[in-house]
Amino acid sequence: MIYTVYSSDKNGCSSNTLQMKVNLFDSLSVDIIGEPTLCRGDNLTITARAKGGTGSNYKYNWLPFYNLSNAFIKDIIASPTKNTTYTVRLSDSCGSPFAENLHKISVLELPKARFKVDNEVGCVPHEIYLESQSINASSCIWNIKGYNKIESCEPISKSFSIAGSYSVELKVFSIEGCSDSILKTDLITVNPLPEPNFSASPNPTTTINSTIKFKDLSEGKIISWSWNFSSIDTSFKPNPTFHFPDREKGEYFVRLDVVDVNNCTDFLIEKIFIDPHFSLYIPNSFSPNGDGINDTWRPISLGFNYDSYNVQVFDRWGNLIFISSDPTESWDGLTREGKEISVGVYSYRVSIGEDSSKKNNHERIGKITIIK
Repeated sequence: MIYTVYSSDKNGCSSNTLQMKVNLFDSLSVDIIGEPTLCRGDNLTITARAKGGTGSNYKYNWLPFYNLSNAFIKDIIASPTKNTTYTVRLSDSCGSPFAENLHKISVLELPKARFKVDNEVGCVPHEIYLESQSINASSCIWNIKGYNKIESCEPISKSFSIAGSYSVELKVFSIEGCSDSILKTDLITVNPLPEPNFSASPNPTTTINSTIKFKDLSEGKIISWSWNFSSIDTSFKPNPTFHFPDREKGEYFVRLDVVDVNNCTDFLIEKIFIDPHFSLYIPNSFSPNGDGINDTWRPISLGFNYDSYNVQVFDRWGNLIFISSDPTESWDGLTREGKEISVGVYSYRVSIGEDSSKKNNHERIGKITIIK
């Protein structure tokens, strides 16, 4: 705006005119931009937006100035520890009347992360129960090393199938979004199971030697042994000896339970074979003369498999004159056609299988002398 100035006296005389240009500015004003809340221990940025005056060379003065990054700049970082109302005073180089504005910040309390766990130490597979005891928590996130995160404030269970140490972290959030966390390093200890193993000697064995020596071969720091011999008897020695029934063949289950220094336990079951004692006697002569004495011939065997029995007799020219798969059948000295044979030496072949766990087969080839 341009103003013209002159003066005059009472006689009507006037002075020269003088023109003056005056710049007029709007009054100063200031707005404040910033969040109205923050979580305890956090900070936030508050911005003063100035208007009016000369439009430049603004000066800022924030009160109260404590917990501020700088009380004399436009953008401040505030770290209040309680509810606080900040005032900013704006001025410029023109000397315009200052302007003020207020900004209130509410400090939100943090939730408190707490939890308890049972069964901190155990053996594979080990199950634990975690319970949040947090204060002012509306949501919870569990983080267990090596496993996916779990979002729940309810009690949870977790099973560990791999031995090792596991850290547990709980992070909680209030309904306003403030957070707290607690980390317990190597909280969970999962111990490996012992590896039970043993030897049994002899195995398989026969009814004439049914006393078996057992030797513990388990891996781990074993402190306790418990043997169960097919519910016949038990032993708590590391290397026991046991006599199994010797009246007939049988298969017996032997169970070994072991406990290690961490009180972890596991077991192993093995089968013990008590086979019938195999024997085979083949007479080398007989006299089929009808006197009732040594008139027939057949192999005599114990502990054999009836389904794997076969006897063949041949004359001197290799002709088959007798064959049988019946262990109770004896040869009466007649050919297959019912003819008597003459005195002499004949060949036999006996094939027989054991009635044992190994199913061994035996073949005997020899001579029979017929006497009359």
